[in-house]
Amino acid sequence: MIKNDIIGIAPLFIEGDTAFLIGDGNVCDYTDFIVSPGEEMHFFKAIFHHLRQTGILHLDCGHMREYFSTISTLMKNADSLHCIMHSEPSEHIYTFELPQTWEGYLSRLTSKERHEIRRKLRRLYEAGDINIRIVETAEHIGSVMDTFFKLFRMNMPEKSEFMTGSMESFFRLLTAAMAEAGLLRILFLDINEEAAAAVLCFDYRSSVYLYNNGYNRQYRNLSPGFLSKLSGIRDSIQRGRKSFNFLKGDETYKRRLGGRPEMLRRVWIELK
Repeated sequence: MIKNDIIGIAPLFIEGDTAFLIGDGNVCDYTDFIVSPGEEMHFFKAIFHHLRQTGILHLDCGHMREYFSTISTLMKNADSLHCIMHSEPSEHIYTFELPQTWEGYLSRLTSKERHEIRRKLRRLYEAGDINIRIVETAEHIGSVMDTFFKLFRMNMPEKSEFMTGSMESFFRLLTAAMAEAGLLRILFLDINEEAAAAVLCFDYRSSVYLYNNGYNRQYRNLSPGFLSKLSGIRDSIQRGRKSFNFLKGDETYKRRLGGRPEMLRRVWIELK
């Protein structure tokens, strides 16, 4: 390792004698350190040494996926890192591998679900002029997000309460940054040239993450929310993506559309 090489990043904030991985649970489904493969032990030795030197006794890692190298590294090397690792099951995310074709995806669903999807799609396209619109660049992102927020707040009172002024500002900054990085993908389902539903996704490497969504309740008899998510899956298959992640939440549609539950783990560390 060359001196001064960056081998990892630990985005932390401090409260008292505890360090926390940055990531509010309202907007971050799980967190992790950013570490070069193979450098985990060097990284954690350096981070833990620094935290001890500054009087930190605890490190709260939040929620992590079970396969993350952070978990395996800390479990195997807690003694040599002079720490005690605590880990317990917390919440589920829903994710699944994508097949190569749309028909291959439908074949994985139950016959009842396939029949229901075809029925819903037929009713949708009988309702008028249907268009699937994709936004993935920062151009006009302000007006695009205006439409998204309108649909988001239409869903239910708790969604409207969640989308405060500060939260809206966060979403605008987030989507602009993700668009700049080439990771943004917002899919709109338009009915007769009016936005009826939207899904806000992040597209990273070979995986698509459905971050949030909204729909116009005026069209709820046409299931625009459900069908916009289905369209997001179809779009991901057509672009050769390998997996689709619905993230946290036990909404019924996630299982109906093929999502498999994966347990997150709550992880925290005591520094000796």
